[in-house]
Amino acid sequence: MPGESQSQRGVPAETLEQARILLEEALKVSRAWAIVVVAAVVVSAFDVSHEGANGWMVSFQITSTTVLLLSLMWLPGLIRVIAMTGVNFKTAAGEATTSGLLGLLKDLSPDSKREALPSVIAAVDMVAAEKPEERHAARKVRDDLQSQLVAAEPAPGDPKDALLQYAREYEQLRAEMDPSSERTFQMNSLLAEARAAAKAARLSGDEIRNFFASNREGLRLMAIASLQVAPDISVFEQLIDAIENSQSAFEQYHALAAARDHVSLMTDAQRKDLKKVLKHQLNDPAKGIEQDGSRYREVEALLAEA
Repeated sequence: MPGESQSQRGVPAETLEQARILLEEALKVSRAWAIVVVAAVVVSAFDVSHEGANGWMVSFQITSTTVLLLSLMWLPGLIRVIAMTGVNFKTAAGEATTSGLLGLLKDLSPDSKREALPSVIAAVDMVAAEKPEERHAARKVRDDLQSQLVAAEPAPGDPKDALLQYAREYEQLRAEMDPSSERTFQMNSLLAEARAAAKAARLSGDEIRNFFASNREGLRLMAIASLQVAPDISVFEQLIDAIENSQSAFEQYHALAAARDHVSLMTDAQRKDLKKVLKHQLNDPAKGIEQDGSRYREVEALLAEA
Protein backbone atom coordinates (compact mmCIF):
# COMPACT_ATOMS: atom_id res chain seq x y z
CA MET A 1 0.00 0.00 0.00
CA PRO A 2 1.09 3.63 -0.55
CA GLY A 3 3.02 5.03 2.38
CA GLU A 4 4.27 1.64 3.57
CA SER A 5 8.03 1.14 3.80
CA GLN A 6 9.73 -1.72 1.98
CA SER A 7 10.42 -3.44 5.31
CA GLN A 8 6.73 -3.21 6.23
CA ARG A 9 5.90 -5.09 3.02
CA GLY A 10 8.14 -7.92 4.13
CA VAL A 11 11.36 -6.94 2.33
CA PRO A 12 14.05 -5.62 4.69
CA ALA A 13 15.61 -2.35 3.55
CA GLU A 14 19.07 -3.86 4.06
CA THR A 15 18.24 -6.71 1.67
CA LEU A 16 17.01 -4.28 -0.98
CA GLU A 17 20.16 -2.20 -0.65
CA GLN A 18 22.32 -5.31 -1.07
CA ALA A 19 20.30 -6.28 -4.13
CA ARG A 20 20.74 -2.80 -5.60
CA ILE A 21 24.51 -2.94 -5.09
CA LEU A 22 24.73 -6.41 -6.67
CA LEU A 23 22.66 -5.27 -9.65
CA GLU A 24 24.92 -2.27 -10.18
CA GLU A 25 27.98 -4.53 -10.07
CA ALA A 26 26.44 -7.02 -12.50
CA LEU A 27 25.67 -4.28 -15.04
CA LYS A 28 29.11 -2.64 -15.00
CA VAL A 29 30.90 -3.15 -18.31
CA SER A 30 34.32 -1.60 -18.86
CA ARG A 31 35.14 -0.10 -22.25
CA ALA A 32 38.24 -2.31 -22.65
CA TRP A 33 36.23 -5.48 -21.93
CA ALA A 34 33.49 -4.42 -24.35
CA ILE A 35 36.11 -3.95 -27.10
CA VAL A 36 37.52 -7.43 -26.48
CA VAL A 37 34.08 -9.05 -26.61
CA VAL A 38 32.99 -7.15 -29.73
CA ALA A 39 36.24 -8.05 -31.49
CA ALA A 40 35.76 -11.72 -30.60
CA VAL A 41 32.15 -11.61 -31.84
CA VAL A 42 33.27 -10.18 -35.18
CA VAL A 43 35.97 -12.84 -35.54
CA SER A 44 33.47 -15.62 -34.76
CA ALA A 45 30.86 -14.33 -37.22
CA PHE A 46 33.08 -13.91 -40.29
CA ASP A 47 34.90 -16.67 -42.10
CA VAL A 48 37.62 -15.76 -44.61
CA SER A 49 38.85 -18.46 -46.97
CA HIS A 50 40.76 -18.73 -50.23
CA GLU A 51 38.87 -20.56 -52.97
CA GLY A 52 41.64 -20.95 -55.53
CA ALA A 53 40.57 -19.42 -58.82
CA ASN A 54 37.64 -17.70 -57.13
CA GLY A 55 40.00 -15.71 -54.91
CA TRP A 56 39.25 -14.76 -51.35
CA MET A 57 35.76 -15.46 -50.03
CA VAL A 58 34.18 -13.82 -46.97
CA SER A 59 31.10 -15.38 -45.38
CA PHE A 60 29.01 -14.18 -42.46
CA GLN A 61 27.19 -16.54 -40.12
CA ILE A 62 25.79 -16.21 -36.61
CA THR A 63 26.90 -19.31 -34.70
CA SER A 64 26.32 -20.56 -31.17
CA THR A 65 29.78 -19.22 -30.36
CA THR A 66 28.75 -15.73 -31.51
CA VAL A 67 25.68 -15.77 -29.25
CA LEU A 68 27.67 -17.01 -26.25
CA LEU A 69 30.34 -14.37 -26.80
CA LEU A 70 27.71 -11.63 -26.83
CA SER A 71 26.40 -12.92 -23.50
CA LEU A 72 29.94 -12.62 -22.11
CA MET A 73 29.64 -8.82 -22.20
CA TRP A 74 28.34 -9.04 -18.62
CA LEU A 75 30.59 -11.90 -17.49
CA PRO A 76 32.92 -9.69 -15.37
CA GLY A 77 29.86 -8.36 -13.56
CA LEU A 78 28.57 -11.88 -12.95
CA ILE A 79 31.94 -12.90 -11.54
CA ARG A 80 32.00 -9.78 -9.33
CA VAL A 81 28.62 -10.80 -7.92
CA ILE A 82 29.89 -14.33 -7.27
CA ALA A 83 33.00 -12.91 -5.59
CA MET A 84 30.93 -10.55 -3.41
CA THR A 85 28.33 -13.11 -2.35
CA GLY A 86 30.50 -16.20 -2.23
CA VAL A 87 30.56 -19.13 -4.63
CA ASN A 88 27.30 -20.33 -3.03
CA PHE A 89 24.49 -17.91 -2.25
CA LYS A 90 20.77 -18.08 -1.54
CA THR A 91 18.00 -16.97 -3.85
CA ALA A 92 14.22 -17.24 -3.65
CA ALA A 93 14.46 -20.33 -5.86
CA GLY A 94 17.06 -22.03 -3.69
CA GLU A 95 20.85 -22.10 -3.65
CA ALA A 96 22.74 -20.75 -6.66
CA THR A 97 26.29 -21.86 -7.37
CA THR A 98 28.97 -21.09 -9.91
CA SER A 99 28.21 -24.40 -11.57
CA GLY A 100 24.49 -23.67 -11.48
CA LEU A 101 24.87 -20.23 -13.04
CA LEU A 102 26.77 -21.73 -15.94
CA GLY A 103 25.02 -25.09 -15.89
CA LEU A 104 23.07 -24.32 -19.04
CA LEU A 105 26.28 -24.97 -20.98
CA LYS A 106 26.23 -28.57 -19.76
CA ASP A 107 23.22 -29.26 -21.95
CA LEU A 108 25.15 -28.50 -25.13
CA SER A 109 26.05 -31.40 -27.39
CA PRO A 110 29.72 -32.49 -27.37
CA ASP A 111 30.27 -30.82 -30.77
CA SER A 112 28.72 -27.58 -29.53
CA LYS A 113 30.85 -27.66 -26.39
CA ARG A 114 34.02 -28.09 -28.43
CA GLU A 115 32.97 -25.13 -30.57
CA ALA A 116 31.72 -22.74 -27.89
CA LEU A 117 33.49 -23.45 -24.57
CA PRO A 118 37.07 -22.50 -25.58
CA SER A 119 35.97 -18.92 -26.26
CA VAL A 120 34.07 -18.73 -22.98
CA ILE A 121 37.07 -20.14 -21.07
CA ALA A 122 39.37 -17.64 -22.80
CA ALA A 123 37.14 -14.78 -21.65
CA VAL A 124 37.14 -16.05 -18.06
CA ASP A 125 40.93 -16.46 -18.17
CA MET A 126 41.25 -12.81 -19.14
CA VAL A 127 39.02 -11.76 -16.24
CA ALA A 128 41.20 -13.82 -13.87
CA ALA A 129 44.41 -12.31 -15.25
CA GLU A 130 43.31 -8.67 -15.40
CA LYS A 131 41.03 -8.26 -12.38
CA PRO A 132 42.73 -9.37 -9.13
CA GLU A 133 39.63 -8.83 -7.00
CA GLU A 134 37.73 -11.37 -9.12
CA ARG A 135 40.60 -13.82 -9.66
CA HIS A 136 39.49 -16.52 -7.21
CA ALA A 137 35.88 -16.62 -8.39
CA ALA A 138 36.91 -16.42 -12.05
CA ARG A 139 39.18 -19.43 -11.66
CA LYS A 140 36.39 -21.47 -10.14
CA VAL A 141 34.23 -20.64 -13.15
CA ARG A 142 37.12 -21.45 -15.52
CA ASP A 143 37.82 -24.78 -13.86
CA ASP A 144 34.13 -25.75 -14.08
CA LEU A 145 34.01 -24.89 -17.79
CA GLN A 146 37.33 -26.60 -18.53
CA SER A 147 36.03 -29.75 -16.84
CA GLN A 148 32.98 -29.63 -19.09
CA LEU A 149 35.19 -29.29 -22.16
CA VAL A 150 37.48 -32.13 -21.10
CA ALA A 151 34.46 -34.33 -20.32
CA ALA A 152 32.97 -33.79 -23.78
CA GLU A 153 33.46 -36.67 -26.18
CA PRO A 154 36.92 -36.23 -27.76
CA ALA A 155 37.15 -34.86 -31.27
CA PRO A 156 37.88 -37.45 -33.96
CA GLY A 157 41.54 -38.32 -34.51
CA ASP A 158 44.65 -38.78 -32.42
CA PRO A 159 44.80 -36.17 -29.58
CA LYS A 160 48.60 -36.05 -29.91
CA ASP A 161 48.21 -35.01 -33.55
CA ALA A 162 45.74 -32.37 -32.34
CA LEU A 163 48.38 -31.00 -29.96
CA LEU A 164 50.85 -30.67 -32.84
CA GLN A 165 48.21 -28.78 -34.84
CA TYR A 166 47.45 -26.47 -31.91
CA ALA A 167 51.19 -25.81 -31.59
CA ARG A 168 51.35 -24.71 -35.23
CA GLU A 169 48.24 -22.54 -34.86
CA TYR A 170 49.69 -20.85 -31.77
CA GLU A 171 52.93 -20.06 -33.58
CA GLN A 172 50.93 -18.71 -36.52
CA LEU A 173 48.88 -16.46 -34.25
CA ARG A 174 52.01 -14.99 -32.70
CA ALA A 175 53.62 -14.48 -36.10
CA GLU A 176 50.65 -12.89 -37.86
CA MET A 177 48.97 -10.78 -35.14
CA ASP A 178 50.39 -7.79 -33.31
CA PRO A 179 50.23 -7.88 -29.50
CA SER A 180 46.69 -6.98 -28.45
CA SER A 181 43.81 -8.07 -26.25
CA GLU A 182 42.30 -9.83 -29.27
CA ARG A 183 45.48 -11.87 -29.82
CA THR A 184 45.58 -12.81 -26.13
CA PHE A 185 41.93 -13.83 -26.31
CA GLN A 186 42.56 -16.08 -29.31
CA MET A 187 45.65 -17.64 -27.71
CA ASN A 188 43.70 -18.37 -24.51
CA SER A 189 40.90 -19.91 -26.57
CA LEU A 190 43.37 -22.13 -28.37
CA LEU A 191 44.99 -23.10 -25.06
CA ALA A 192 41.61 -24.17 -23.68
CA GLU A 193 41.20 -26.55 -26.63
CA ALA A 194 44.78 -27.76 -26.16
CA ARG A 195 44.16 -28.58 -22.49
CA ALA A 196 41.26 -30.83 -23.48
CA ALA A 197 43.42 -32.57 -26.09
CA ALA A 198 46.29 -32.90 -23.60
CA LYS A 199 44.00 -34.57 -21.10
CA ALA A 200 43.11 -37.18 -23.72
CA ALA A 201 46.69 -37.48 -25.03
CA ARG A 202 48.16 -38.43 -21.63
CA LEU A 203 51.69 -37.32 -22.53
CA SER A 204 54.49 -39.12 -20.73
CA GLY A 205 57.21 -37.27 -18.83
CA ASP A 206 59.65 -37.94 -21.67
CA GLU A 207 57.21 -36.56 -24.26
CA ILE A 208 56.72 -33.40 -22.20
CA ARG A 209 60.49 -32.98 -21.83
CA ASN A 210 60.89 -33.37 -25.60
CA PHE A 211 58.27 -30.68 -26.21
CA PHE A 212 60.15 -28.28 -23.94
CA ALA A 213 63.52 -29.20 -25.49
CA SER A 214 62.26 -28.48 -29.01
CA ASN A 215 62.44 -24.73 -28.29
CA ARG A 216 59.38 -24.28 -30.49
CA GLU A 217 56.98 -21.83 -28.86
CA GLY A 218 53.95 -23.91 -29.76
CA LEU A 219 55.29 -27.22 -28.46
CA ARG A 220 56.48 -25.61 -25.24
CA LEU A 221 52.96 -24.26 -24.68
CA MET A 222 51.50 -27.71 -25.36
CA ALA A 223 53.80 -29.11 -22.66
CA ILE A 224 52.49 -26.46 -20.24
CA ALA A 225 48.90 -27.26 -21.23
CA SER A 226 49.54 -30.89 -20.36
CA LEU A 227 50.97 -29.96 -16.96
CA GLN A 228 47.95 -27.74 -16.25
CA VAL A 229 45.53 -30.65 -16.59
CA ALA A 230 47.81 -33.50 -15.42
CA PRO A 231 50.55 -32.32 -13.01
CA ASP A 232 53.80 -34.31 -13.33
CA ILE A 233 56.51 -33.45 -10.82
CA SER A 234 59.04 -35.54 -12.80
CA VAL A 235 59.40 -32.58 -15.20
CA PHE A 236 59.95 -30.04 -12.41
CA GLU A 237 63.24 -28.84 -13.90
CA GLN A 238 61.65 -28.18 -17.30
CA LEU A 239 58.73 -26.32 -15.70
CA ILE A 240 61.10 -24.13 -13.70
CA ASP A 241 63.09 -23.46 -16.86
CA ALA A 242 59.88 -22.37 -18.63
CA ILE A 243 59.46 -19.76 -15.90
CA GLU A 244 63.10 -18.68 -15.91
CA ASN A 245 63.73 -18.79 -19.66
CA SER A 246 60.26 -18.32 -21.11
CA GLN A 247 60.03 -17.32 -24.77
CA SER A 248 57.12 -14.94 -24.14
CA ALA A 249 55.11 -13.33 -21.35
CA PHE A 250 52.17 -15.54 -22.31
CA GLU A 251 54.27 -18.70 -21.89
CA GLN A 252 55.64 -17.50 -18.56
CA TYR A 253 52.18 -16.63 -17.21
CA HIS A 254 50.85 -20.10 -17.93
CA ALA A 255 54.04 -21.78 -16.68
CA LEU A 256 53.52 -19.89 -13.41
CA ALA A 257 49.90 -21.05 -13.31
CA ALA A 258 51.01 -24.65 -13.92
CA ALA A 259 53.63 -24.37 -11.16
CA ARG A 260 50.88 -23.50 -8.66
CA ASP A 261 49.27 -26.87 -9.43
CA HIS A 262 52.57 -28.59 -8.59
CA VAL A 263 53.38 -26.91 -5.26
CA SER A 264 51.73 -29.66 -3.20
CA LEU A 265 53.88 -32.26 -5.02
CA MET A 266 57.22 -30.48 -4.48
CA THR A 267 59.91 -31.47 -2.03
CA ASP A 268 61.33 -28.85 0.34
CA ALA A 269 64.39 -28.54 -1.94
CA GLN A 270 62.20 -27.99 -5.00
CA ARG A 271 60.19 -25.31 -3.22
CA LYS A 272 63.41 -23.58 -2.28
CA ASP A 273 64.59 -23.69 -5.91
CA LEU A 274 61.23 -22.33 -7.08
CA LYS A 275 61.38 -19.40 -4.67
CA LYS A 276 64.91 -18.57 -5.79
CA VAL A 277 63.84 -18.47 -9.45
CA LEU A 278 60.74 -16.39 -8.68
CA LYS A 279 62.68 -13.78 -6.71
CA HIS A 280 65.23 -13.54 -9.51
CA GLN A 281 62.45 -13.03 -12.04
CA LEU A 282 60.95 -10.21 -9.98
CA ASN A 283 64.32 -8.46 -9.90
CA ASP A 284 65.03 -8.91 -13.63
CA PRO A 285 63.92 -5.71 -15.42
CA ALA A 286 64.15 -7.48 -18.79
CA LYS A 287 61.21 -9.69 -17.81
CA GLY A 288 59.01 -6.71 -16.94
CA ILE A 289 57.00 -8.66 -14.37
CA GLU A 290 56.47 -5.68 -12.07
CA GLN A 291 54.78 -3.86 -14.98
CA ASP A 292 52.58 -6.85 -15.80
CA GLY A 293 49.93 -7.22 -13.11
CA SER A 294 48.81 -10.70 -14.18
CA ARG A 295 52.28 -12.28 -13.95
CA TYR A 296 53.18 -10.29 -10.85
CA ARG A 297 50.13 -11.65 -9.02
CA GLU A 298 50.99 -15.22 -10.05
CA VAL A 299 54.53 -14.81 -8.72
CA GLU A 300 53.27 -13.32 -5.45
CA ALA A 301 50.78 -16.17 -5.03
CA LEU A 302 53.46 -18.79 -5.71
CA LEU A 303 55.88 -17.22 -3.23
CA ALA A 304 53.14 -17.32 -0.60
CA GLU A 305 52.24 -20.97 -1.32
CA ALA A 306 55.71 -22.48 -1.85
